[in-house]
Amino acid sequence: MHDHHHGFPVLSAISPAVYHGIIEFGAGQSLRHVLYQIGAISFLMGRGMPYQQALSIVESWEQDERFPYFEDTPI
Repeated sequence: MHDHHHGFPVLSAISPAVYHGIIEFGAGQSLRHVLYQIGAISFLMGRGMPYQQALSIVESWEQDERFPYFEDTPI
């Protein structure tokens, strides 16, 4: 039997990135863009970076609200 409370610290830690992604998706961003953004922000946060700093860095990688190459490459 799994103790579901073990995941709480992880999910709680990345929740600002997830909420940001939900807002971005609701504003019309593509799901692909939002998933890359949440993943990158969460990765940086996992390396010890505060959410706001991680968000600023990831948004600095965007060009015209997109991640070139990663959003252009067919799946």
